[in-house]
Amino acid sequence: MKEGTNKELHTYRAVIHGDRVEWISGKPKTHMPIDVKISVWEEPWGKRREDKEKGKRLAGLFEKLAEKGTFADIEDPVAWQRETRKDRPLPERD
Repeated sequence: MKEGTNKELHTYRAVIHGDRVEWISGKPKTHMPIDVKISVWEEPWGKRREDKEKGKRLAGLFEKLAEKGTFADIEDPVAWQRETRKDRPLPERD
């Protein structure tokens, strides 16, 4: 956003391949050159994709545990979690 203008700031997700940008969630709607600033994530794109896959596998494992009734004997899950994790009380939540 330039000073003194009413231009809006828009954010788009993209992957950079060398000197090429691949838009993955929308793209700027313009046929004219535009001024951009690009922020780079600390970890590479492939790592984030691997994390998503691990998350899906973990969710599947939790579903299997639920189907087997693994945690069915826990009467109060919130109390069990607090006891297990020894959480501190959270403001406006307890």
